[in-house]
Amino acid sequence: MATDEELKGQQKKIWGGAAADWEKWDDWFEEQQVPVTDWLCTNAGLKPGMQVLDLAAGTGQPGFTAAGRVGSTGRVVSSDFAPEMVAAATRLSQRKGITNVEHKEVDIENIPFPDASFDAVTCRFGLMFCPDPARGAAEIARVLKPGGRFGLAVWDVPAQNAQFTSFTSALAEIAPPPPPNPSAPGLFRLAAPGEFDSVLRAGGFVDFKIQSLATEWEFSSPENYWEIMTELAAPLKAAAATLPPETLARLRTAVIEGLRARHGSGPLRLLATPLCATGQK
Repeated sequence: MATDEELKGQQKKIWGGAAADWEKWDDWFEEQQVPVTDWLCTNAGLKPGMQVLDLAAGTGQPGFTAAGRVGSTGRVVSSDFAPEMVAAATRLSQRKGITNVEHKEVDIENIPFPDASFDAVTCRFGLMFCPDPARGAAEIARVLKPGGRFGLAVWDVPAQNAQFTSFTSALAEIAPPPPPNPSAPGLFRLAAPGEFDSVLRAGGFVDFKIQSLATEWEFSSPENYWEIMTELAAPLKAAAATLPPETLARLRTAVIEGLRARHGSGPLRLLATPLCATGQK
């Protein structure tokens, strides 16, 4: 069984390897994520002048939206585990002219800031990739000021996330991966009923709520779906990279034909459902 440090090394490699494609697809992805980003920033109670920490920011969101909400008198630390993601977010913030954001490489389980440093913490789709998500939740609680709020999102159960299962179902037929370890980092690590709740309580939170937020991701065609998901979705990109060329070609055909059978050959909208949590220290 891999150690926590080995798991972190694997995650850093997977996400760092996807950074260039995240930068490439940044506009598309952020358009799909507007409902989640707005939910997190609103429920974290962001206001002008606040000090905000955004964890697992990838190419910069929801930290960039948070920067707009806290204004010139506030500050956002936009952070990610992978240095390649931090570099991409830095470039994008410069292009967008965002001046109240600081970029840092941060491990959610070992946040390098003193206790009670931030008015709010946001984290969109990062906590489930921690080897020990309860430790990550405890670190979030530690760096929040008394009364500070958080907005966190992880993915709900596979049945509510066709944007992933349209790929993974075909993969299971063409090249079945080993049975996943349910406690290992992964897309659905905190999806099981009660799991996210348990992690937050283990981290020290008692005043919180969790909401399933159904959204949709839009693709121009089944082929567009394949291109985006094999570049943007880092775990799927990593799985595809392990396949021989002929097997990858079979998988591509199976994914595209499956989508055509269900949705036709034109634009498609696929269910994408996070579990969103908010609360107060």
